[in-house]
Amino acid sequence: MQLAIFDPGLYGNQIFTANGPAYRVRGVEGDLIMKATEHLTVMSSFAWNSSSQQTAPTLAGNSGVPVSLFSDQWAWQYTGAIAPFQGNIRIATTFPSSNTQATGR
Repeated sequence: MQLAIFDPGLYGNQIFTANGPAYRVRGVEGDLIMKATEHLTVMSSFAWNSSSQQTAPTLAGNSGVPVSLFSDQWAWQYTGAIAPFQGNIRIATTFPSSNTQATGR
């Protein structure tokens, strides 16, 4: 993730790009497809992820105190706002129609 920074009040009349925080995402994903009957298919998928922010880039301010480029809101947006578990189920039916096969979902 990168951030273009332009804040004349804080950094003067300059624009630069800073590398953002590093994130670690660990998890598993999977899917299952089952043909329940000749004309009925059940499909399911899932994902479980655990994410965390690994680094927090800063700049040295005029007083030598580090100035954070990314607020805690950024970390929440990229790590906390993602649900740890996501999944779905889909059912599809097929039935013969004249000389072709139609699908309903």
